[in-house]
Amino acid sequence: MISIAQFLEEFTYLGVFLILFVAGLGVPIPEELPIMAGGVLAHEGVVRWWLMLPVCVLGVLSGDVALYWIDVTNDIVPFNGGAYFFTAGKSRRRGGELGLDWTPMNPLTVRGALTLSNNEYVEYENDLGNFDGNEVAGLPSTFADGEVRWRLVPGFSVAGRWKHVDDYFVDDANTASVEAFDIFGAEAEYTRPLSFGSLRAFVAVENLSDEDYVASAFINGINGQYFEPGLPRNVSAGLTFMFR
Repeated sequence: MISIAQFLEEFTYLGVFLILFVAGLGVPIPEELPIMAGGVLAHEGVVRWWLMLPVCVLGVLSGDVALYWIDVTNDIVPFNGGAYFFTAGKSRRRGGELGLDWTPMNPLTVRGALTLSNNEYVEYENDLGNFDGNEVAGLPSTFADGEVRWRLVPGFSVAGRWKHVDDYFVDDANTASVEAFDIFGAEAEYTRPLSFGSLRAFVAVENLSDEDYVASAFINGINGQYFEPGLPRNVSAGLTFMFR
């Protein structure tokens, strides 16, 4: 028989997880409240901290996770830059997406996104061949990006950014591919409220490591050409006034 203490302990784990889950879905509940409550209960010995910690982590992440399975019939596939098209009888896209928006302390914000997917032609044959089981052209299996921003003083912040794109095929025969790459960037930003609106000024540097990479690709090519190069290390600046 389960004792009252055991019941309360197990209900607390479930309750904290569910509150964090619905908060991640958009219900206006501060995530800090159930996390702090779990910490207090662990300190008082009501729950076990080594169980409450992963419950809190999973609860925060679960509301920001999306899983999908999409079957497409007669998927339109471009050739020669869209000069003509074929239709794939059936293609399938399965995967998951995870988003993160975390403020561990007042001046620090961490944001990120991760997509993992499996994309394949289930039934696809045309005048050029049979492509059943091949990967769908133009869709990487892994895509991730992140940003860490630190507010040095009110209105002024600096940030570091990262983007990762996994390798992927750019033709239906899966013979030409784009190599995986990682791009890093940095930004300094100043914002200030004004009587008539707001001011935003920024300076950003992209591709800090001056990486050679393919920014985009023509699916199935244009006269045998597939790739468009990404920009080398580059600097941009901007000044924006918002009126209200």
